[in-house]
Amino acid sequence: MLIQNRLFFHIVLKSTAIALLFLLIPTFTQYAYADQVTKLIQALNDPNEACEAAKELAALKTSQAVEPLIETIKHNKNRRIRRCAAKALAKIGDKRSIDLLLISLDDQDLITASRGAYALGYMEDKRAVKPLLHALTELNIPCPAAEALGKIKDPSSVEPLIEALKHEDMSVRSCAVIALGMIGDSRACQPLIGVYSYDSDPITQDRARRAFKMIGCSFKEHAREYGIKDSLCDWGQKMIDFMSSNMEKYPDQKSFSQSPEGKKFFSEFMAEQQRMNSADPEAGKELYGVFFLVSDWADSAAYLRKLKLSPNKKKDQLIWNTAVERARDKEARLKVICSDMKIPDYTE
Repeated sequence: MLIQNRLFFHIVLKSTAIALLFLLIPTFTQYAYADQVTKLIQALNDPNEACEAAKELAALKTSQAVEPLIETIKHNKNRRIRRCAAKALAKIGDKRSIDLLLISLDDQDLITASRGAYALGYMEDKRAVKPLLHALTELNIPCPAAEALGKIKDPSSVEPLIEALKHEDMSVRSCAVIALGMIGDSRACQPLIGVYSYDSDPITQDRARRAFKMIGCSFKEHAREYGIKDSLCDWGQKMIDFMSSNMEKYPDQKSFSQSPEGKKFFSEFMAEQQRMNSADPEAGKELYGVFFLVSDWADSAAYLRKLKLSPNKKKDQLIWNTAVERARDKEARLKVICSDMKIPDYTE
């Protein structure tokens, strides 16, 4: 009987302990979770741990992390850490973060306002489109606002960004070009051709060319109003074909122009140019303009060919990349006036 009582007591005691344990587990888990969140938020101030902490906070999707992450975006000097914090906010998806970041756009400190715009781009929330369009032209943070609009890719921002291409401030025009390229809407093709052809800022022109290519616009379709007569383009094609076939001689300008082939070709060209001038001076000028554009392209192509043959091509990668961009720019200018022109690619 005594053994039975002891056994019963042991079973009751064990059952009570287990019940208490089950009651305490949620409390322990809650404390452990809170402690983990606190430590991760503190780690946002550690340059070696901040990105990993932001990533873990995003996985936990805790609303407690929203304000600390926004403070990190506003005040941390490390761009990589700010980017990690912005991505974490986007994954957490707390609506408060949008409201707090929108407020930061009006901050008197342009750095804080710019970082707020940058973070809004990662959020990809359409509520930010109108405030960002306002920031593009009115709040003196055009590039961060444009980059954010480009990331959000909302169709409603395309027309206002196209309108911004006419802004008197070249930085606004340039940033609008970048955003349109990122959005990739074909409505921007024609306006971008106009910027590429006529903008007074060469950087904006180059960005328009890149954006035009990013969107996948067609020179044949969208550059019609800038095109010239087929007969002039035919002459341009003849020049390209001739210079390409004599590319090995081209770097030596003197030898190239004085070769029998060179003398014959340039003699024919000058005769045609004089004939056009006598009939239509404007057409003669256009042909001369084609000649200079083709010559510019040939110069850049010859330089690329020279770099290709250089044993230090890998060592001079920056020089090569610059030369490639220059050649592509010359090619794009020819495509604006003669969209069907076949131009050899020396950039590969």
